[in-house]
Amino acid sequence: MTSSATPRSGHIVVVSPPGRHPLQVLLTDRLVLGRDCDGLLIADPLVSRHHLELRLVAGEVMARDLGSANGTWMATSLLDGEAPLNTCTTITIGHTTVRLVAEADDAS
Repeated sequence: MTSSATPRSGHIVVVSPPGRHPLQVLLTDRLVLGRDCDGLLIADPLVSRHHLELRLVAGEVMARDLGSANGTWMATSLLDGEAPLNTCTTITIGHTTVRLVAEADDAS
């Protein structure tokens, strides 16, 4: 029997909410993180309803704050506008961290 699933490639992002196990997410297009959004729900009272958007642009992960109340920190700087996320950088939203781990595809 063959699988009808379409092979997916993207980037693996690890989201670590406070007091919970880290989540590994395969980012293949666009993902919104927040307390009340159509994306990944984060149980962190310091995270806004629609806090952070991650999206792939030309094979690169871009991060954008969505007008959050507490801001999005990329390493030690407040994120202003959109910026690329690399494996050496940690994003902090509230008490939650977001890191890019690696590029992934079905073959690996």
